[in-house]
Amino acid sequence: MLSLFVTALLAVSTFAAPNDAQRRDVGEAEVPAGWAAVSCFTDQGGERTLNAVSASSPDLMTLAVCTSFCSHNFGAFTYAGVEFGKECWCDNTINPPGTPADSGCDMECSGDVTQSCGGPNRVFIAQRNAA
Repeated sequence: MLSLFVTALLAVSTFAAPNDAQRRDVGEAEVPAGWAAVSCFTDQGGERTLNAVSASSPDLMTLAVCTSFCSHNFGAFTYAGVEFGKECWCDNTINPPGTPADSGCDMECSGDVTQSCGGPNRVFIAQRNAA
């Protein structure tokens, strides 16, 4: 009976695991003209790294959408950041306790799955170029 269970479990595991042909890498965030990449930063729910204004789009978010939002709404913010694939955050300062992160900004953007838009508790930040 145990061998039947193990065989069934292996069959399910083999079926569920994607092979190398099915896996794909998410590209980096495409930084729009007029903006420069800063880094991936840690972000916590209570003390946001960027916290002046935010927006969310479950279907359309990309870094370009976010930088446009931060440029044209509620003033022209210095920083724009994408997080969790669908969130956009704007501010004029990068706030503590956010710190640069070496990884974690690799979640697909809801508006373009070939681009990355931060991740869970990770925000990819871009800075507006000085005019």
